[in-house]
Amino acid sequence: MTNKAATPDAERVLAILRERDGVETIVRLSKGLTYKVLNIAWGQDMDDPEFHVTTNISPSVPGSTIDFFTTDAVVEILDPGSGQVLFGRRLTSA
Repeated sequence: MTNKAATPDAERVLAILRERDGVETIVRLSKGLTYKVLNIAWGQDMDDPEFHVTTNISPSVPGSTIDFFTTDAVVEILDPGSGQVLFGRRLTSA
């Protein structure tokens, strides 16, 4: 059995966070949570087109929280140094 192909947004979120390994990045989620991310560990469950992401754990970052989210919950990724939006999507009502 193989994993379902990831959504384009899931691939993009993961690519951005992997590229910024070791660089402070702000991730905003659909539920209003905001996380400071310095590194990630990730995986994908069978038949799930999204990735699950754990932050600041590999390696651990003193003074940082370890957080968990899925790529479909990400609405914005920001570079806090420049304020540049690296990823953004509109929320849609169900």
